[in-house]
Amino acid sequence: MQIYKKWWLWILIIMIAGILLYIIFKVSPVSCLVDYSSIDKEIKSANYCEVDSDCKVLGLGGSYIEFGCYHFINKNVDEESLINKIDKYSNKCTRIIDDCMPAPKPICINNKCTSNN
Repeated sequence: MQIYKKWWLWILIIMIAGILLYIIFKVSPVSCLVDYSSIDKEIKSANYCEVDSDCKVLGLGGSYIEFGCYHFINKNVDEESLINKIDKYSNKCTRIIDDCMPAPKPICINNKCTSNN
């Protein structure tokens, strides 16, 4: 019976610690995963073109490295809106910092912005 009481006490302590961390930081792994998936989907849907001049580079890297060093997106996509969403995610969920090489020049192949590298 003594072991059973200690086991429940540890579970209770862990649950309380988790609740306190959530209250203090308002971050949960699930919310970060949902946010990441949403941003990733938006970045992928921003990659469309008909000609090379439709394409531009969304440079990331640094504290945004979790989303890659860069992405090719359509020139008409609101880059600032994407960066703001990534910045909010980064401030809340990312602890990775890294540097990236410059992105190659984007070209349009099969209606997707890409590079020939």
